[in-house]
Amino acid sequence: MGFSTVPCNEFVEVLASKAPVPGGGGASALVGAIGTALGNMVGSLTVGKKKYADVEAEMYELKAKADALQKDLLHLIERDAEVFEPLSKAYGMPRETEEEKAEKAGKTLNENLFIIPDRKQAIRRAFKTAQKGDIVLLLGKSHENSIIYKDFVMPYDEIKEAEKALSELGYKK
Repeated sequence: MGFSTVPCNEFVEVLASKAPVPGGGGASALVGAIGTALGNMVGSLTVGKKKYADVEAEMYELKAKADALQKDLLHLIERDAEVFEPLSKAYGMPRETEEEKAEKAGKTLNENLFIIPDRKQAIRRAFKTAQKGDIVLLLGKSHENSIIYKDFVMPYDEIKEAEKALSELGYKK
């Protein structure tokens, strides 16, 4: 669909829908083209008047620039739709693997980044791998007395679990 040539009401209706295009880029290009047209309108109202005769040549130059810019912006409405539609399809594809996420973060999975769903195991790994001067933060469960899973609730005391894990490593209270 040529979004730069459809009626305004149709463009706005499609923009408001779930359709991937037109999107923000196309809408911004349209607003830019309209703003440029308004500037060009001022130029059109200025040329040919005796009062502005001394700037008429400059006004024609500015109007030509506005015409070119307006044309470019209208083209960008179409270009935005062309490049965004394949991207929107990619958003529906499977997400990256844990290894790819780790790599993006500059980490290596199971070397300096661990994904351990079991909190007890995670606490032990954190304490075991901590170096002198490291700070280990246990966030999210220390104020609660259970872990809620999909099918059941497990009693859980994170502070006691942390104390137990430290004790196992030889640390005394």
